[in-house]
Amino acid sequence: MWRPHHALARRIAGEGIVLLKNNGILPLRNQRRIAVIGRAPRSRIFKWRQLTHQSTQVDVPYEELRKLAGAAQLTYCEGYPASSALIRRLLMKAVQAARVADVALLYVALPGFKESEGYDRLTST
Repeated sequence: MWRPHHALARRIAGEGIVLLKNNGILPLRNQRRIAVIGRAPRSRIFKWRQLTHQSTQVDVPYEELRKLAGAAQLTYCEGYPASSALIRRLLMKAVQAARVADVALLYVALPGFKESEGYDRLTST
């Protein structure tokens, strides 16, 4: 469902992104093969507002990339599992996709079982 403030929220989010080093790569133009790596871009994210007990839905990054990619070929790889297990084949598949792509977009995030606002983690990872 489209909400009137969705466009504004999206613009604010875009302007709030921090890019540490660009070297002329962004904005992406004329890329034929784009590797999208990480679990986060395929997930619909909800931001929870503790005080109002409401959640706000934000865009799914991979879906938005597909809309904007034009003729570019997008390849998606999870890169890492949702659990704490290390699954080497996921990592190797992501590495191979990045090697053959013109550009690789990495979406790295903590798995859901480590994220929470309701408790403090006992470890730094």
